[in-house]
Amino acid sequence: MGVLASAVLLSASCTETEQAPHSVPDKVQVMMAVDRFESGNATRTVVTDIDEGIIHWVDGDVIGVFPLEGYQEPFCIPADQVGQEYADYDGGYWALKEGLTYNAYYPFNEENFTPQDKKTRIPVSYLGQSQYGDAINTGAYDYTYSDWAIAPSTGKVRFQFHHIGCFAIFNVTYPATATFTRLALSTGEEALIPTAGTFDLTYSHDKTPEEGKSYVKIPFVADDDAKANELGMALYNAEGTAGISGIAGQEATFYMMLPPMDLSQAIIELVLTDSDNNECKVALAATNFEAGKKYTFDASPVLVIDVQSVSINLPDAQSTIKAGETLQLSSYTTITPANATNQHLDWISSNPKVATVSGDGMVTAVAGGTTTITATAVNGKSASCVITVQAVIDGSFDGQGTDTNNDYDFGERF
Repeated sequence: MGVLASAVLLSASCTETEQAPHSVPDKVQVMMAVDRFESGNATRTVVTDIDEGIIHWVDGDVIGVFPLEGYQEPFCIPADQVGQEYADYDGGYWALKEGLTYNAYYPFNEENFTPQDKKTRIPVSYLGQSQYGDAINTGAYDYTYSDWAIAPSTGKVRFQFHHIGCFAIFNVTYPATATFTRLALSTGEEALIPTAGTFDLTYSHDKTPEEGKSYVKIPFVADDDAKANELGMALYNAEGTAGISGIAGQEATFYMMLPPMDLSQAIIELVLTDSDNNECKVALAATNFEAGKKYTFDASPVLVIDVQSVSINLPDAQSTIKAGETLQLSSYTTITPANATNQHLDWISSNPKVATVSGDGMVTAVAGGTTTITATAVNGKSASCVITVQAVIDGSFDGQGTDTNNDYDFGERF
């Protein structure tokens, strides 16, 4: 399957040596079609019209077909059906047995051949995506499943495929003239993106569609161990060389298959990386990504220069202050590089009873002792220094011989 003029060739292909064909005199015609991607923000996989989300079969597409009871069989899309939205043929080397109930999925996985339980955990992974020039190479990541169908004695059996994931379109304005090597959807520090998982092909059997639905939706079961804070794809030019050349202000479109995921409460960004590992970022609208829908984003990333280091160079003579005094510690703090995009620092004192520190790095001495002041950049880079506070002695004592300022106990030399 493919979008636009791309051709997605799966590693699996059908040959006569793989499996012996059934001997069936009059085969039932098989029709295979895939849902068009619906607009998801008010889509096999060649989409000839992005706006319509139309899916076309491409050369090399192989469908895995499972009977309700039994092992899968591979159905190859024949050459005369390539480029069609509907594949209508007799199944090639295979035939469906009259009266049996079948389901199908794409892309075919040859590891599912023998194990009977494989149909309950069809593997899904969105890792490893790439784009060559302006071609769309998402087909191998457009995981789909069909409705259950019973093979008739004559006529046609239709497999209507539905999408596990969704289709994202990013219309990007290049922020600089450079060679860009990677595009990623990011959720910052939080690992919210399920990059892999499974689905149960038998889930929809004997179930009734929800109200307003024409089919039973099979859920994507995310692998919690595969959750990440970004999902990216490698960029290549049309000749296959790493990197796509971009000119500042020029527009380009990138395509990616995404898992269904609710990021409506998340902070999400589009990150474009150049050949010098500079990152250009732009915030995207928080979105609940639903299966079977396409989402279009217009994005203008800006160059983001990360903080490489934070240092506090406080002379020893300045590291000791008296209670009640202040010290502007930020004046002795250096961020590298000096042109880092976000130079905000979070300040904290390890012992506020000795000295406090404000949001702009102003230290206020409180009482005798020591404390460690730490400055941390947004990316976690940090620096610390130790501040010593000397207590102030004013000679005030009460009648019991106790220092009323709590600086010294009675009998201590001063």
